[in-house]
Amino acid sequence: NLIALILAEPLGAFTLMGSFMRLSGDDYCYGAIVVEKGFWNAQVSSYMNAMPYNGNRYSLTFFSDVVQLFDPRVNGILQGLVIVLWVIGLIWLFREITRIVKLPLHFLDSFIFAELTVFFTFYLTPDVIQSLYWRTGMIAYTAHLVVNTFLLAYILYRWREVGGGFWELLLVFSVAFITGSF
Repeated sequence: NLIALILAEPLGAFTLMGSFMRLSGDDYCYGAIVVEKGFWNAQVSSYMNAMPYNGNRYSLTFFSDVVQLFDPRVNGILQGLVIVLWVIGLIWLFREITRIVKLPLHFLDSFIFAELTVFFTFYLTPDVIQSLYWRTGMIAYTAHLVVNTFLLAYILYRWREVGGGFWELLLVFSVAFITGSF
């Protein structure tokens, strides 16, 4: 319990630093296009026309524009949300792996491994500002890691449960397709 609490402190520090995040660079470009063209026209225009940002990453454009529709204070919450969701996804992934290999692993151990993974990922990231605190960079460089963690955990869960049909396959394909375009 103490180790989990100790590891939560630096993750809390990353989250606290994220609460001071301000828009920069491409964040303003995405916002200007949404204001100028509207949400749906911005999606089409960013993919079909030259933009001040890389418009061929349709998921990046879509999710940046979605965040743009909310109050600007949401930008200070995203980093904490990414950290919490990634820890949850890693806990699920570690639990599925250990069930498949029939290795006993307690929930607290999974939690500690998840915290360690997220902490060292951000600690060793060459530019944590770009990968976590800059909204466009966080969506492009980090969000897909979180989503793909959940996707892999789901695939392992379905494999372990010996199930899945057309709709599960469609779900996996759709999520992989979306995350492939961040």
